[in-house]
Amino acid sequence: MTISAASSDSCASDISPSLEASPAPQANWKNVNNWHWVEKNCFPWAEDYLRRVFQNFISSDSEAMVKIKKLDTIDGDVNVNQRKGKLFYFFELKISGFWKDTNENAIFRSKVSSIMRVPFFNILKRFREDLEKSQGPSVLVGDQAVQQRQCDAANKDVELTFKSWSSNEQSLPQSEAPFVTGSISQKEYFMTDPKTLFDILTLPSRISIWTSSPPITSDSSIALGQTYHLFDSSVTFRCTSLDVEQLFIEMDWRFTTWPKDHFSKVQIRLSEDVNGRRGTMLQMSQKNIPGSDIEAIKNNWNEYYWNAIKKYFGL
Repeated sequence: MTISAASSDSCASDISPSLEASPAPQANWKNVNNWHWVEKNCFPWAEDYLRRVFQNFISSDSEAMVKIKKLDTIDGDVNVNQRKGKLFYFFELKISGFWKDTNENAIFRSKVSSIMRVPFFNILKRFREDLEKSQGPSVLVGDQAVQQRQCDAANKDVELTFKSWSSNEQSLPQSEAPFVTGSISQKEYFMTDPKTLFDILTLPSRISIWTSSPPITSDSSIALGQTYHLFDSSVTFRCTSLDVEQLFIEMDWRFTTWPKDHFSKVQIRLSEDVNGRRGTMLQMSQKNIPGSDIEAIKNNWNEYYWNAIKKYFGL
């Protein structure tokens, strides 16, 4: 897998409080009002940034889930330049690495480019924004650098709405990447009784069938508060409530690319269908999802949970 990207841009920069900016230089009488051209090589910062972003990166569509196993090389140039108080950003990168189709189905290999295209575009867009906020201020001097920091602090609330990572993208640590969150809810009909569906969702022996993976534990049942992993550790969850009488499941749930220790809250309720059909209506709600992940998370519940259960159990 090889990715090539090139970009150049210019604008007046600000400094985001969510990223560590390089210390601003002391006032320089040789470059009054930032008039002269100043250039900074930001490749070391960019290489570290991209290796963290692409670590365990996962992208998926309705048929396949592709995971980057290892980045091999990152070559190119990344520079931030300043002239007459304006900042200019230039980067040209070639990234090589190794990927794995988690479904291990060769028929999907020809689709890797299309599956990766949109997430890669989003990563590069975020890279450009973080390059500006983290490295731009380091080439400004004197009062202008101070003014940029003050301006950014005044616009902190506005900035936060643009700091979401897709679930198909690797996040920076939570301390470096504030994000907005959202919620989803879904209803799904299954042609079985509620107790059977409850067991399919909660018994390790049943879970291993619809996830096509080894049992998540050697125990016969899931323990409250215990952490478990699904889909090659792409999903982590721990149940906080398992009420077989009320047919209610509650869990803390996270995707591997989310900031460390960030969990959403999932609640699942099962009831006999009331529309004249013999079966079960499942109602699922999920809160505290990183904002730009919402659509992808909706699709993943449908594909890797509900549709998989129907497929393997004939429901």
